[in-house]
Amino acid sequence: YRVLGPFAFSTTPPIALSMHSPKSSDPAHFAIRRYELVVFGASGFTGKRVAEQIAAYQKENVLKWAIAGRNRSLLLALKKELVAINPQVIVDVVIADVKDEQSLAKMTASTLLLLNLTGPFRFYGEAVVKSCLNTGTHYLDICGEPKFMEEMYLKYHKLARERELCLVSGCGFDSVPADMGTLFLQRYFAEKGGTCHSITSYLTLQSGPSGAHVHNTTWNCAVMGMGDVRALGRVRKQMEVVELHFEGKKPRVKPGPFWNKGIEPRGAYCMLFPGADASVVRMSQRHQTVDNAAYVATYYGAYFTLA
Repeated sequence: YRVLGPFAFSTTPPIALSMHSPKSSDPAHFAIRRYELVVFGASGFTGKRVAEQIAAYQKENVLKWAIAGRNRSLLLALKKELVAINPQVIVDVVIADVKDEQSLAKMTASTLLLLNLTGPFRFYGEAVVKSCLNTGTHYLDICGEPKFMEEMYLKYHKLARERELCLVSGCGFDSVPADMGTLFLQRYFAEKGGTCHSITSYLTLQSGPSGAHVHNTTWNCAVMGMGDVRALGRVRKQMEVVELHFEGKKPRVKPGPFWNKGIEPRGAYCMLFPGADASVVRMSQRHQTVDNAAYVATYYGAYFTLA
């Protein structure tokens, strides 16, 4: 079961392609796949760093993979950089565009797993999700946009589960630390014979020698996400009600700004974190409640500090 994003075996009705996508548990399903992994959006800011890490840790070319996107010249340039990092690396280039359904289908049908790095996901993500579902391909992304995550769950979860496909969002900084951290603390308390009632996280950003910078796509996602609060509420109203069981007192939500003297080194002003962490943790706990009626959920609150 998933622990990294807002859905476990999740996804949607096939849009235009076959209604007969094979289940991923069928060995024949993957027998003709050319790649084990395709990194889509590899020429972007985050995509380049992901590809560089894969290349750096590749040994003896055990991974069959490709970098993908719409700009061939940028991808070929990236391929040269990857070979410079590791002369033994073997990586192909795949051309695909979110506005070209056939190119997406060809790309997703070629791989076991598609890692989608093309944001903002509210604009470019759903077409890739649909294509993966239609071609029977597992899907991961690094989305930090709660509305996109929960809307994809609402639309596509049942079919993805039926087809035994993983459709998992939030597999980057949003929201691996929050989700995995919650799971770790729950297990830690359980091992000690207790129950983790609540968790509060604080995000502190530190600038480097050249000062503080925010990537343009990340900034756009954050701004549009804050403007999507009402739309997110409408999505949540359409979801099946799953009552989470909590123990202990619910912590008071503090919109902020408020002073927290416990933030090292000398305390700091804090505000609610507007990212996806709370949404992802809640969705994870929703899944665990569905799978285990005795599951005890943990209250989770996310804040960030103001320098």
